Amino acid sequence: MSQLEEAIRRALAEVPGSLRAVARETGVAHSTLVRILNGERSATPEVVEALADALGRWAEQCSSAEGLLRDSLSQEVDE
Repeated sequence: MSQLEEAIRRALAEVPGSLRAVARETGVAHSTLVRILNGERSATPEVVEALADALGRWAEQCSSAEGLLRDSLSQEVDE
């Protein structure tokens, strides 16, 4: 297994969403991700970049959603 495949395997193990959700977000076919995880296909730098971009977007969205919830909570407590 290459360093890229190992990095993908480790990163996807930490993603709270489904592999299908990751595939939709990245634009990489679900079957391609499954084949990479099963060692049946090599990861390309483009796939790794797409995954990194998608996970970065999710992190930003989650952080924004967290802020919204925390702001709402503090407003509730203040009232």
